[in-house]
Amino acid sequence: MEPPVITHINGSNNGATNGNGTATLKQDEFETLQKTLAARKQDIKRVRFFRIVRLVLIAVLVVALVATLWSYFQQVKSYNGFVNGQVYAIRSPIDGTVHLENLAIGKPIQTGQALGKVDNPRAYDLFLRQLDQQAQLTSSREQLANVRSQIAQRAGMLAQFGSQSSLQKGVRLNYETQQLNAMQHSVEAAQAEYNQAQADATRYRILADKGYAPRATAENYQAQLKEAEAHLSQKQAEAQEARAKMDAARAGIQVDGSLTASYPEMRREQLQTELFQLKMQASQLQLDTTLLANKLQQTTAQYKLVQSADLVSPANGIVWRIDSQSGEAVAANKPLVSVLDCNHLWVDAYVDDKQLQHIDTKAPVSLKLAGLGQKQTLQGTIEAIRPGTGRYTVGQNAALIPPDPRVKSQTMIRVGLPPSLRFPGLQSCAVGSAVEASFKRK
Repeated sequence: MEPPVITHINGSNNGATNGNGTATLKQDEFETLQKTLAARKQDIKRVRFFRIVRLVLIAVLVVALVATLWSYFQQVKSYNGFVNGQVYAIRSPIDGTVHLENLAIGKPIQTGQALGKVDNPRAYDLFLRQLDQQAQLTSSREQLANVRSQIAQRAGMLAQFGSQSSLQKGVRLNYETQQLNAMQHSVEAAQAEYNQAQADATRYRILADKGYAPRATAENYQAQLKEAEAHLSQKQAEAQEARAKMDAARAGIQVDGSLTASYPEMRREQLQTELFQLKMQASQLQLDTTLLANKLQQTTAQYKLVQSADLVSPANGIVWRIDSQSGEAVAANKPLVSVLDCNHLWVDAYVDDKQLQHIDTKAPVSLKLAGLGQKQTLQGTIEAIRPGTGRYTVGQNAALIPPDPRVKSQTMIRVGLPPSLRFPGLQSCAVGSAVEASFKRK
């Protein structure tokens, strides 16, 4: 709005001067009023701006609170956790002097990479042992070959006597069968004679009792009956003997003298016993030969190792620890270098025992790893759950009550990481880094 213009028309110069002064004063007041109005407009804009900022901040806080509550009710978070990994300790296989390559803690290495070696020139005892075992092995192999030759010889003889025994057994069985048939015919003839004598003795005894025949004739026929009975008994006994001989022949036994087998059968049984004993001896010699060969192989390998044993990396990873220095005299089985396998990493996270029942063990686990001043979000899978980690230590009797009842009951959950996971800039492959694990609720 334009300020009003006030004009005074006076007839004198003093009147004109007073009119101009009044107009100038009004103009100043008007400008001051305009400045005041502009300042108030700025204040109103500033108040509106800060009001909008406060509303936006309140909305952000509300959204963050809702997201936090939603995350709390959807996930179970760990108290603490850290990245762990497989560490291989490379030990000295022999006594000697260690010579390591240019190794430093954190240096990347590959599977099969040479890390150094251990030298030991004192190998004379193993050399003598190697010569002695070679001589024993040669002698054992010669004995085994000799026994196998005897087994082959006995097997041939056994086959020969087995054939002879079968042939003789068949011939003797046929002969004894014919003898038994002949004896059975003799028994039948003796039985007929006995029946006839019995009939004649009965008839003449009746006639003599009635007086139609002399008593001497009846007694004569009675004596013939007894002779026929004795002859029948003899033939029956001979038939039983023939039957027994046939059964013995069928079993390969001869009963002419003592109850013994035939010579081929006895020789066959002897050969079977000898063959069994030789096979047992061959089995023992084979076992001894195998053991001696294994011992000789081990001694030969030790003899090669005892002169110079190479040290190689068992996995892809980094040098985790150096326990010995080059030029140091070391004993066998002494740790030299430890290698961290960067392809076998996991996370050990700890949660409250009460929350364990709410965790979905089949769902992926969200992991937040802090390293190099930044956080990385990863995913893993649950591999193992070990309750009671916060209450008991390894070797402690689990039946005892914890000494401090205020110890919080925690469960360790092992979460596997992908084998191809890489952490650029972290020489330790992130092992030991703090991790926050979030488990999905059921």
